Amino acid sequence: MGLHDDHRKRLREQYAKNGMGSLTEERLLELILFTPIPRKDTYDISKRLLKRFGNIRGVLEANIEDLQEIEDVGFSTALYLKAIYDAAYNYILPHAASAPSRFHNEQELKKFILDMFDDSVVEKIAVICLSRDYKLLYHGILQEGDVSSAAFRMRRLTEVAIKTNAAYVYIAHNHPHGTEMPSNEDLDATRRMASSLATNGIELCEHYVIHGKGMTSIMRVMGYNTQCNDLW
Repeated sequence: MGLHDDHRKRLREQYAKNGMGSLTEERLLELILFTPIPRKDTYDISKRLLKRFGNIRGVLEANIEDLQEIEDVGFSTALYLKAIYDAAYNYILPHAASAPSRFHNEQELKKFILDMFDDSVVEKIAVICLSRDYKLLYHGILQEGDVSSAAFRMRRLTEVAIKTNAAYVYIAHNHPHGTEMPSNEDLDATRRMASSLATNGIELCEHYVIHGKGMTSIMRVMGYNTQCNDLW
């Protein structure tokens, strides 16, 4: 096994352990390209695709002819990317919960967060980014698998919040087999996340622990009183 194979093995293991939130967009697309392009360095191909189409969604939505205009993207690779999009569009998206354009009250937001976990037995960290008038800018799973507080992806969280021009951020993670109360590590991670976001003018409104159909506010446990409490 050479250096090239070692890199692929490490990237696959990183994704398997920590989910897509642990990868940049370039690395995630690089990983996707491992299957149709088994013998080349797919990182540079990933960068060329993203430069042309803007983001992974743009890559997957592109037609086969346009994809083949990118260096080292042949018919088989273009077909593979198109098949991923078609499968997701036809078999996954129709069953996904629709996201509101704006949250009107805290209960609406909390229900949406609970639906993101859907009684999952896999540990996850979810993030929701909102504008100043509580319009939904972004929601997604930041990390999946090993989400112990030491593994929180601070840099990734800040990048997502900045990229979406968020004013307010809500974080949630689940304890599938544990207590409803936050651990000391959860409290420390919350302080660090709030500080990291505040440095960029973004407020961490809440960090929830999800347990079954219930949720515990870490911010309230810590006695934090944010400006977000006055917005509902």
